[in-house]
Amino acid sequence: MGDLFIILDGYYATFRVVVNEEVWSLEIHEPSGNALKMSNLCRKILDDVKDKKLDEASYIKILDSFDFERRRPYN
Repeated sequence: MGDLFIILDGYYATFRVVVNEEVWSLEIHEPSGNALKMSNLCRKILDDVKDKKLDEASYIKILDSFDFERRRPYN
């Protein structure tokens, strides 16, 4: 059997998107890897909105640093 991990505290990152007329949510407990990078990017954007200093070029640069796995489409 695989390892069993139990995490009793920490934080959750919740991502939401509107698709047609539905709101889809993804909740990740203790995000890591690209999920952590995306969580940090979203927090940065929200902080920048509060400070009224959006910098789209910096967000794109952060997204370019992600290590996305490229998969071949199913035939």
